[in-house]
Amino acid sequence: MSRSWWFRFVLLVFFLGTGFVHVFPTVANLNLETTKFPFKKKVNLGLDLQGGLYMVYGVDFQKVYKEVLERLVDGLKGEVEKNQGSVQLSAANLEIPEDPKLDFKFSGITSEALRETLKKQYANSLRIVDEKPGVLTLAIGRDYRGSLKENTLNQSLQVIRNRIDEFGVSEPTITTKGDNQVVVELPGVKEVERAKQLVGRTARLEFKMVNDEAMPMPQLLALVTQVEKEKGIVYKEGEKYADYLDKLNAELKGKIPENSQVVFEREAGKNIPYLLFSKIELTGNELQDAFVSFDQQNQSPIVSFQLNPRGAGVFEAVTGANIGHRLAIVLDDVIHSAPVIQGKIPGGHGQITLGRAGGDQAFKEAKDLAIVLRAGALPARLELLEQRVIGPSLGADSIRHGITAGLVGCALVFIFMLGYYRMSGAVAVVSLLFNLMFTFAILIGIDATLTLPGIAGLALTIGMAVDSNVIIFERIRDELLEGKAAVAAIQAGFDKAFSCIFDANITHGIVAIILLNFGSGPIKGFAITLLIGIATTLFCAVTVCKLFFDAYIHMKNRKIDHLSI
Repeated sequence: MSRSWWFRFVLLVFFLGTGFVHVFPTVANLNLETTKFPFKKKVNLGLDLQGGLYMVYGVDFQKVYKEVLERLVDGLKGEVEKNQGSVQLSAANLEIPEDPKLDFKFSGITSEALRETLKKQYANSLRIVDEKPGVLTLAIGRDYRGSLKENTLNQSLQVIRNRIDEFGVSEPTITTKGDNQVVVELPGVKEVERAKQLVGRTARLEFKMVNDEAMPMPQLLALVTQVEKEKGIVYKEGEKYADYLDKLNAELKGKIPENSQVVFEREAGKNIPYLLFSKIELTGNELQDAFVSFDQQNQSPIVSFQLNPRGAGVFEAVTGANIGHRLAIVLDDVIHSAPVIQGKIPGGHGQITLGRAGGDQAFKEAKDLAIVLRAGALPARLELLEQRVIGPSLGADSIRHGITAGLVGCALVFIFMLGYYRMSGAVAVVSLLFNLMFTFAILIGIDATLTLPGIAGLALTIGMAVDSNVIIFERIRDELLEGKAAVAAIQAGFDKAFSCIFDANITHGIVAIILLNFGSGPIKGFAITLLIGIATTLFCAVTVCKLFFDAYIHMKNRKIDHLSI
């Protein structure tokens, strides 16, 4: 036997082994799942085949622009105060969603010096909208606002993807829609409400000092209750808590100290108000790890966290400078705990208590909180615009009809090949079966998702594979008609057909790559299956089919008078 024959044989055995290990147990199991050993043998079905959760979220860029503008102007304020100037900030048209503004009132520094500072350090991020003596009206730069929007959307995608990966959903689809929406598809999800809460949770972790000295808690509670009654500000379950908090603090301006805000601790249905300094001492951006543990009595779950080296240093400095005062741990504008600082805390370790409740529900909440903190905070608030829970019955029906159509189509192709090309057609049929097996093996091996368009890609793969066999067989028949011996005709047929088959599959591959790069979820599923089918078709047509012919030739000791084709 020649070396090329042995090479093809070894290659086929390798692929056969891989294919059987992945595919045979899968086909034998009706739910397309198999054991965990030695590989993960599972066909991941898309949302259209196994059902699941489809959600569309809108990104609240109004909040993003407002926060970024306030942070930038606050930095500018620090620069001005370094030069012995005095600064006062006031809102100006902050209600405009796409272009919030702030009045920057200054004294002790010239307008020219302030403009120079803006030009040096905030040339792209801040722009001057209006100017009056001692007042500059500032807004976010247009180019900076565009890049901020793009970065916020991309960061939201990444954070959601990280959370879903830790949640354990197989092959989620997370894409953008337009310039302010995020589409999330979660195949096979059964805990719908838990998934929704996990995806949409902002998980903004902040550490702020409690301003106990300015106003005792009973006096603060009386003030908050009075303002709520006078202004009709009432928080109802199901509404946006952050909107309620913004309205309340807007009405409390002038009644509480400047640079302070009211935030609540929500415990057993009660809202306990705290007066906090607005300054954020530390954020969740410095968080390195978060995990679930239990309290000293080993009864209630808590979330322990570890800060990175920079965060640990800041945490140590803040606790060292505020011994005897309370530090509030604020998560999503809700105080989870506000312990008194007993001494400097090195190492960056901390805990978030979730109340005294125990049981599976409390542990699940703690686990979800740890996932969200580890995965990162969403850079913007997400609003659920659309939700569809897709049942598995549609997918089961699609699978049943898809299998029926595939079997009927394959049967007709096999009958044609056997009837027209006889024994050579049988070789083509076996090659097609191997082609399908290899395609499924690769889909399983790379954890790809099979969707309805993917099933269409499988059908197209069979068509391309048959086309390759037809080209080869017709070339062999031409060589036989020219009077060549069967062995020579087989070799010449494969050699002359290769360039045609290769060119045809390359052009298909180019189209599939374009679809993969520019298409959305279902189109990508089709493109992935098509690309895999192109690779397996080339391998089966050129290697597997030729291997069977070579084996037949060697069995006959190269003495072939007639070839059934």
